[in-house]
Amino acid sequence: MMDDTFNETDEQSDFSFPIITFDNSGHNSLRVPGFNDIPIHYELPCDARFAHGIVEWRQAPAVTARELAMVAVMDQLTDRPDWHLDIFNKQVVVDEWRKEAFASTPLMSERAWAWCVKELQDKAIYFREQNSHVRVLDIGSCVCKSDTATLSSLSEAFRREVLPVLLERRQQQQQEEEDEEKEQEQGNLYRRSSSRILHLVDPLLYPLTYGKSLVLTDGGKVDLHNILGSYNNATVAPKHFDRRVDAQDLQKLIDDSRDFSMGISPMLMEGQESGTEVHITSYINNLHPAHQGLYQAIEKLVSLAIKPWNDCLVKGQRGWHNDMNNGQLGPVPLRIITHGVEWVNKLPEWALAFRVPSESEKRQYYEAQEMLQSSKDDPTEKGRKKYLQAQKELSMFTHVAGKEDMELPPPDSDLWQKAKEYLELPEDESNIPVKVPDDWAQGLKSPWDMLRQKVKRVIRFKHPEPGTAFSYEDWKAGRHNDKAIIDIVRHRKNWPTHGRPFQPVIPPHTPYKITLQDIFRKQGLQVIVKMENIELTPQTPNYSSDTWQLEGQLNQHIAAVAVFAYDVVNITKARIAFRQYTSLHGCFYQYSEERYKAGVDYDWRNLPAHRYGTREKEYGALTAILGFSWRDLSIDYHGTRSYQCTGSVATPQGRLVTFPSVLEHRVEPFQLADPTRPGHYRYIKLYLVDPHYRVCSTRNVPPQQHHWWAQEVGNDLTSSAGLPRELVDGILKETDSWPIGVQEARQHRQELSKEHFWNERRSLFLSTLQHKRYIISSVFRRLKRIPILYAALQQSAPHPTHSSVIDTEPHSVVSPDATSTKNGIPKHVGVREEPKRAGKLFK
Repeated sequence: MMDDTFNETDEQSDFSFPIITFDNSGHNSLRVPGFNDIPIHYELPCDARFAHGIVEWRQAPAVTARELAMVAVMDQLTDRPDWHLDIFNKQVVVDEWRKEAFASTPLMSERAWAWCVKELQDKAIYFREQNSHVRVLDIGSCVCKSDTATLSSLSEAFRREVLPVLLERRQQQQQEEEDEEKEQEQGNLYRRSSSRILHLVDPLLYPLTYGKSLVLTDGGKVDLHNILGSYNNATVAPKHFDRRVDAQDLQKLIDDSRDFSMGISPMLMEGQESGTEVHITSYINNLHPAHQGLYQAIEKLVSLAIKPWNDCLVKGQRGWHNDMNNGQLGPVPLRIITHGVEWVNKLPEWALAFRVPSESEKRQYYEAQEMLQSSKDDPTEKGRKKYLQAQKELSMFTHVAGKEDMELPPPDSDLWQKAKEYLELPEDESNIPVKVPDDWAQGLKSPWDMLRQKVKRVIRFKHPEPGTAFSYEDWKAGRHNDKAIIDIVRHRKNWPTHGRPFQPVIPPHTPYKITLQDIFRKQGLQVIVKMENIELTPQTPNYSSDTWQLEGQLNQHIAAVAVFAYDVVNITKARIAFRQYTSLHGCFYQYSEERYKAGVDYDWRNLPAHRYGTREKEYGALTAILGFSWRDLSIDYHGTRSYQCTGSVATPQGRLVTFPSVLEHRVEPFQLADPTRPGHYRYIKLYLVDPHYRVCSTRNVPPQQHHWWAQEVGNDLTSSAGLPRELVDGILKETDSWPIGVQEARQHRQELSKEHFWNERRSLFLSTLQHKRYIISSVFRRLKRIPILYAALQQSAPHPTHSSVIDTEPHSVVSPDATSTKNGIPKHVGVREEPKRAGKLFK
């Protein structure tokens, strides 16, 4: 028998404190979170488990729009039949795929295409080496998709074996529809945007309920072949104190997104001596083991999901919460890294030789100086006003100070020819030079104005190219060391002198490999199963969902997800869209350089030449390069979170898609292909519980379904004891729906959904609170410039709580017209913070 005792210290770890030992094997007392003195909110250290997206994942730096376009093209090409063979056919790649890629993707370039071809060829080799899946949208986090003959035949098995369950569920449909209005979308059958969803296997129904459910806490396990034979040794699960009750303030973030009253019980699976084959050793909640064919199909699907899970799981790492840490946390490093804008046709520094103060400016400067000298010793009120006025006027002519005697270059200077060549640069995306006469400078009072206006017409930014800071070979071998085309800001003169210093760190990306079948062969895997039907009719022909979902609650420890569509009829192409929280701390990006290089005392009149033309456009350029809106960049690092859409993956019949729980996802809208006929989209979802944990599973919880127990007992009493059915029905009626009846189970499901809703509202509150603190602190910073009002406000209003928020210099706000461009591809933009959709997958 397999020993499910798992001691986390068996894994490599450098922790100085002991790690709790988990055990849900049934050989000993149950030692999992929530039982036998192990707190329900217990968390392993972050680098002793897999990462989750609820509070400990961020992508840094932001992914560029060009790289998003590259991975979108590679995803589309790997959807084609035999792509892993055709990628080595130069005629196909050059003549067909290249043309299509350039036609559909404006951000595709020769260097980007050459990179994509090399990467696709390596992906094809990996695909053919008995892996049978491919990584896509691999930008920090990643998604895996698999299309094989085995999966195609498995979809046939699911379609066949699910029919008895489907008939059984449809028999319950009428009663559940009557209860739907009362349960308000918390019912087992509910409508979303004119679509109908039927749960075949619902993990929220009959959950583990603390203070109600029977659990084998002192050892023993539920036999898969005799699931109703272990009630005698079970005791009621202990009820936990909910620290949200009577709380004077919100609990710490570590308490966010946890269920204190209920949990989801996964099934257990054991591995063979080698390979990825697994077999189920405990029942699937809400799917009776009598459905052996369906159990076997699910068993096979989990076996096929292990390798894709290996390639998309994200290891937890220390330092993820450090704002100064800009290291990449995901398994796949970025192909393009930049923290600024590359400009074309910048104004050269020699142009400053033409920045000569005008005679009018010199005259006003001299007059202000004379006024200052004449009034500095005047003690009268009139003299003081005159002195202050002179100071104010001099501050407007700092660009004149020291340049009173400056003149234009001599006529024979080569600078005039350089200026002429610059003025001849093509404009308006034309390749035709502008005609400038040879005597263009004769009689011209201010060539500087011409140059300054010219740069506004010709300046443009470049989308960064792959292969610039490091080669494909270095990236593939992990030798790129996170080199950036434009480096991160290393020093800031406008950073507060007290508090935490500005010291960004970029630990090198460390590649890693995960092999669930080897690391956790002894412990086995814990998997939650969900099966749904989306059924459309001519009356309800559309399905849509605008909710971004993040899988599970913290104490459910969901590490990864697998989605398998096994029966798709008369439905347009279904896709799953993904997004990830992307750290967009503006203080690390090279824009508004006057602030971080010169501090608050910079003067825009004395800018270096390269800042003319770029200063006004850098917000728009940087947001277009990163695929964000200007608002997300200007909120600085104390604003609300920003999310970056990484793309979408098609989920046709027979395809297996896996992704880590650090990614938020949502199903994109689809509809009936033929609106005159009904259609359906039937799929199964597998939720991998982080195997570094052991949790209370169906091995430890005897079935709670009254109808399972009643049917078994009724059959036994009528067949073995020979009792008449009327008497048996009377006996069962007296059992009062023991262990749990369907109405009580629905109530528990509603309560569990309320837990999830509470956590969502709490996340929203924390986000709003954070944003309000940012606004209040900005007001305080501005009031400091008016000492009297600031002192009065300090006496009458409480000070914001986070000093780091108050003391940080905000970035200037860009004008609303500096929007990012779509570039002909799906617009990958960050959005303001939305509440985490923790647990939404179970709704």
